[in-house]
Amino acid sequence: MKLIQLNIWDGSLLRNAIKFLEKEDADIVNLQEVSMGMKQSDSEFFSVYDALQNALGYQYGFYSPQAESSFAGYSVYLGQLILSKYPIVCKSVVYMNGKPRKNSTLSTADLNLRLLQHARIDINGKIVNDLNHHGLFVWGTKMGNKTTESHQKKISRYLNTINQGERIILTGDFNLAPRSRSLGFITKNYTNLVLKYKIKTTRNELSVPKEPVDNIFVNPTVKVRSLRVPKLYVSDHLPLIMEFD
Repeated sequence: MKLIQLNIWDGSLLRNAIKFLEKEDADIVNLQEVSMGMKQSDSEFFSVYDALQNALGYQYGFYSPQAESSFAGYSVYLGQLILSKYPIVCKSVVYMNGKPRKNSTLSTADLNLRLLQHARIDINGKIVNDLNHHGLFVWGTKMGNKTTESHQKKISRYLNTINQGERIILTGDFNLAPRSRSLGFITKNYTNLVLKYKIKTTRNELSVPKEPVDNIFVNPTVKVRSLRVPKLYVSDHLPLIMEFD
């Protein structure tokens, strides 16, 4: 099985990202900063979701908006997306601090309104719990603050409600350094693959910060075969490619 984690950067390099995703042909794709809404628009920037679905043809998808705005009379959303070749038999969303308001934008909304997606994916009769998160951006540091600690505690508590006998995979752009106190609430019970594989960065030259802010966590039931972080220009983030049993 193959899973890809990628912050797609609002589709700023969407053609490159689509070519990459077509080539890798992953079973599960977890994405952040995905727009949706203006299907009639000539600009894919306003509907990265539809462009991905049209190009890649995944049968199953799960989209959760973080913010909603309007443009030229259309509702436009920005959020997180899970794509899967296998049936998503249950979908859940956990909000870190309230739900997005109507007509909010990333410039006006409370950016604490972060969320965690949970997709229960049936892979040949066995469940994979796939979780997707985009963490709060804190200016000037990737070590987090009291708010990011609160968010990661909430995620940790939610993870504890999942059957640990099933495979559990948590991915995302956490906007946190791997050894931050905030991520410590997750790493005390789950393997931090960025640390295990000694990944030095998950960013490229299109980004000023160089810390590995993207991550994949797994429980012991997931048998990881490999983790690759190729230096590609599909976003200002690098993709994380995990193969597992």
